[in-house]
Amino acid sequence: SGGVLTEEQATQTAGLMYVLGDIDRMNSLCENMTTCFKEKVESKKQFSRTAVRSLQNALKTIEEMYSQAIYIMEHGTDDTTENLLKNREMILDLDITLQKEHMNRVADGVCDASLTAPFTQILHDIDRMGNSCVNIAEAVSGKVDFSYFSGLEETKQEATPVLC
Repeated sequence: SGGVLTEEQATQTAGLMYVLGDIDRMNSLCENMTTCFKEKVESKKQFSRTAVRSLQNALKTIEEMYSQAIYIMEHGTDDTTENLLKNREMILDLDITLQKEHMNRVADGVCDASLTAPFTQILHDIDRMGNSCVNIAEAVSGKVDFSYFSGLEETKQEATPVLC
């Protein structure tokens, strides 16, 4: 809209929009995975037990990462950010490892080759979720201050206006 924002308001608003975009992306990726799982169930084909365990472990890591990202939003950066980045590296390594393991299972006849596309899509979605979690943490590290918005009405700042 045609409002006037201070420099700080503009900076904080841009950061908030960036973070909200990643939160929305997490939702979309969850929907994508749900669709992949639903299609797999409807086709009456199953991932091997090993593949299911691997996906469960990857999703648990994403759950931890997202919880850490939310914690960072609420409390600012600390050791949690470092843990989040370590988990991100683990997700990157896991993606490569799980794809190789899947291809070996297909070659050994343990997994159905037709499940390669949904399995790979789920791994891709997990990888992108990891990216979004790290993006949220990096935005907070870049000084997006979520407490700024909670006290906005109380502390109107007089600064150089910026046109939107």
